[in-house]
Formats: sequence, structure tokens, C-alpha cells
Amino acid sequence: FSRPALLQRDGDVVGLDGSWPLVLNMNQGSYVAAVRHRNHLGAVEKFGDWYTDTSLVKDYTDWTSMLCWIGAMHGDSIQDPNRQLWCGDVDFDHTIRYTGAPNDRDPILQTIGGTVPTTVIQNVYAGEDVNMDGAIKYVGVRNDRDLILQNIGGVTPTATRTQIGFQ
Repeated sequence: FSRPALLQRDGDVVGLDGSWPLVLNMNQGSYVAAVRHRNHLGAVEKFGDWYTDTSLVKDYTDWTSMLCWIGAMHGDSIQDPNRQLWCGDVDFDHTIRYTGAPNDRDPILQTIGGTVPTTVIQNVYAGEDVNMDGAIKYVGVRNDRDLILQNIGGVTPTATRTQIGFQ
């Protein structure tokens, strides 16, 4: 069972028309929920819940909740009270890679033209816009390339981060 929805900035998941709560209209049974988003690694629950026709509210942003596998989401429980999906999966292969083939850094450079790294493409909604600010930038302040390196640990460019719990 799959249902498209809108993942808002504050972590709420609403219907495509903005309606909340998100109504799934599923048969009664045990389900494991997963959240996926463009250019992010998905997060899946460790344990399923029994679903009936009553409401079931889940908060994946809450640090006290252990709904998802350890490492499936990140954030700083002191500086930022919300957990977040890992961004940087530009090529949608469920792995964040800075170097090697295939990596998520090269598509950013290719999208801006491949030869002049200072080129910026504005007003876009694309997988290469890792920080989701509406622009694709390879170098400079708020570039999309640096987030890929940061999200694999920031020290070893050959490190990778892989989606946990499902493929």
C-alpha cells in the first residue's frame, strides 16, 4: 500500500490538498510505515502498528520516540528538537556518496553545465537542489555539494550513508 502525501517543513505529513489528518483508507491489519522524500534517504519504522478505522498519529520528529531504526534520521536533540531525513540522495539510489561511481556530487555539476562550477540555476524544484532552497549551486555559500559531504560524516569523502530498513 502506498499513498502520496506532502511532507511539510515542520514535519507534518498532509494530503496533497493540504488536508490533515492524512486519511489512508486501508484495510484493517498490521502495517509498518515509511517516509520517503525527494533526494532524501527514507526512514522506516522498526515495528508495525495494528491499524483499524480509528486515527493513528505518529510523530517521527520527536527524539523521545523510537519509531525508526537508529541512524535512519538525524539531528541534534539539543540544538534542533526535530529529527530529519538525511538529504543528498541526488541520484535516488538509496545511498549518499560524495566520490566514486555513482556519486551524488557529479549530477549537481552536470546540471549546472559541467564546466563552470560557479554557475547557479535559480527557481528550480529538482533532485540536485539538495538544500531545497530553489537553486542548484556547486560552490559558494549554501551550495548543494557540501551537504552531501557533511551527511556522510564530513571527513572521509569515500564514506557512504545508506538507507536503513528497506530498499
